[in-house]
Order: sequence, then structure tokens, then C-alpha cells
Amino acid sequence: MLFYLILRFWFTLALHVYAFFHAWMPTSHLVRLVNTDRGIKWGLPIGAALTPLYYLTMTWSGGHLNVDSSGWWWVPTLWSAINTIKFAHVAVRSPFIWVRRKLRQPTARQFEAHQRWPAE
Repeated sequence: MLFYLILRFWFTLALHVYAFFHAWMPTSHLVRLVNTDRGIKWGLPIGAALTPLYYLTMTWSGGHLNVDSSGWWWVPTLWSAINTIKFAHVAVRSPFIWVRRKLRQPTARQFEAHQRWPAE
């Protein structure tokens, strides 16, 4: 019973953190746009441009985190780390999704054409 409660707590916490990041990080809206049919072709260029940018931001703010006495440098460091992982994932994933959608598109159209009822 205790294991179930601990597992439920961590699962619920993970869902709330994911919902918070998805709602309040503007880059999540860009990733959602890239995952559409019209935006999937832009996944690799966007990921290739923004992954190094966020990585540089992460290393720069992480350097300030180690040197300065201010405790707020962890916020841009964490934000940049999350976005680096997010856009690296977009850059790797989107070409495969684009190819899969392009290969399935003619079959979907062909299947759709055969499923219509004959005109009476």
C-alpha cells in the first residue's frame, strides 16, 4: 500500500510539472506547431538552430552559477537545459515523422477513395 501511495505521488507530481511546463513555456507552443502536418518540415531546421543556442545559454548561465554568489542563476540554467533537450528531440524526431507521414499519405488517400459508397 505504501509503495502504491509513493508511486501515485510521483506520477501525479510528474504530470503537474509537465502541465506547468507545457502551459507556461512559450517554446512548448513552438514544438506543438512543429508536430502538425504543416509544421513538421520545419522541425529539423528549428531544432538545428535552437539546440546550440540554448546549449550556449545553459553553459553561460551555468558558469555564472558556479562563480557568482547569486542563487538565481539556476533558473536560466534549468530553463535552457529543458529547452536544449526539447529541441534536440525535435531535431532528431521530426525527419522520421515527416518521412512516415509522406509514405503513409498516398495509402491513406487510396484507402479513403475505396471506402466511399457508390452514388445511388
